[in-house]
Amino acid sequence: MRTRLEITLQLLDSAFGILSDNLQALTLEEALFVPPGGYRSIIGTIKHAAGWSHVYRSYAFDAAPTAWHALQWPHGLRDTIIQSEAYLADLILWLDRSHQLWKQDLLRTPENKLDQLRPVHWGDTMPLWDIVRTIANHHIRRYQ
Repeated sequence: MRTRLEITLQLLDSAFGILSDNLQALTLEEALFVPPGGYRSIIGTIKHAAGWSHVYRSYAFDAAPTAWHALQWPHGLRDTIIQSEAYLADLILWLDRSHQLWKQDLLRTPENKLDQLRPVHWGDTMPLWDIVRTIANHHIRRYQ
């Protein structure tokens, strides 16, 4: 029988896998597409997903959390993008890095700490399990 921590890691891996699979053959032309009535391009959506993944993880695990405005954005760009294959690749690597950091931190987390309240970026707290679930949902519900 799997432990709760193993199930938590599997949830996060599965959600990230869905997102990652959808990015495998993404072209720059597709990444720059903004759906009719949409707010941001696919490249902007990738950047958004990666940024929030880094923020939520930082608030959940770091002694001095990193806020949205203070993230180490690829190419130093928070509010804009570069329309290039290299920039798209760097965003995908940044997204992958956030996932690897989540896994590293969770693997160091004792099972009984999954219900521990952790800070979130809007000044409240949530159980760690719920923060992980939020990120998993963020990956699969908005970025399919």
